[in-house]
Amino acid sequence: MTQRQALQVMLSGASVFLTGPPGAGKTYVLNEFVRRAGRRRKRVAVTASTGIAATHIGGSTIHLWSGLGTRSTLTSKAKDRMYANDELRKRYLETDVLVIDEISMLHGERFNLVDEACQLLRDSEAPFGGLQVIAVGDLCRWPPGTKKDEPVDFVHTSAAWADLHPEICYLSEQHRQQNDPLLDVLQAMRRGEFRRSHID
Repeated sequence: MTQRQALQVMLSGASVFLTGPPGAGKTYVLNEFVRRAGRRRKRVAVTASTGIAATHIGGSTIHLWSGLGTRSTLTSKAKDRMYANDELRKRYLETDVLVIDEISMLHGERFNLVDEACQLLRDSEAPFGGLQVIAVGDLCRWPPGTKKDEPVDFVHTSAAWADLHPEICYLSEQHRQQNDPLLDVLQAMRRGEFRRSHID
């Protein structure tokens, strides 16, 4: 898919998983989407799975934006506190689009919690309370952190991901490197087509 095609899908209002290899232009498309969505008076919350990723896109962490912090569950008491927080509810209600960059580093459990919080604070049982969700990242790169001997909790295996069922916009054009042997190796690894020439 080209960058232009991905932008069209994202601007249509669909929830999207924007992905592709390094150099395909994910950050460019994301920035262009945020700019154009703003022109259409869409209120976009720009977040990322980590603090460093958030600073790169001028946003905040999904943990901070969501008001969930480091919670691993939402108890009834926590839900009551969040719902009674007028400022937090206003943030959710005044958002049309939720962007989460570096989605591969977000635990599936965290994605489920964000979905739960969105439904609660937006008074809607629709996935993410009816928000358009733009998840950006490369599942072939950084996985979510885990403790020793714990299975990896990938975001795309979560119940919230299945319910959201985002359209996949896979950017296939290469804009950063051309005829780069390292890129050839990385692409071969992505496809599972690693050959002797790549090892050499």
